[in-house]
Amino acid sequence: MLQVIIPTFNINDCITIPVPKVDRGPLDPARIIAVIVEKKNELYRIGTEHGLIKGWLSSGNMQRTTSHFISANQVDKQNELTLRETVKIISGGQGFLSCTCKSACQTKRCACFKSSIKCNSRCHNSLNCLNK
Repeated sequence: MLQVIIPTFNINDCITIPVPKVDRGPLDPARIIAVIVEKKNELYRIGTEHGLIKGWLSSGNMQRTTSHFISANQVDKQNELTLRETVKIISGGQGFLSCTCKSACQTKRCACFKSSIKCNSRCHNSLNCLNK
């Protein structure tokens, strides 16, 4: 019978956690560096320098790092973020943005206009857009 050894971590251990493909863009990191902030019943509260990651995680996908990149004291405990929001802050959020407007893209209803970027070829390419 195969026995799986589940790693255990302590508070202030520096780790990396994987980021699912649906939560990251093509240029975003596959793993992020974090630190264990709390431990309860073999579940861990994880934090980065940008804030705490929402929820409690198990140790199944965590990997211990050889160096201490961040300590628990450096975590912004007032700010609670999802994993997707954390990756966006770390990488700069190079995701794709497009709109599917049926008008001239001059109001805040247009996702591109609201983000102060120009409409592109992924948006509506056949309409008279004033935001190109």
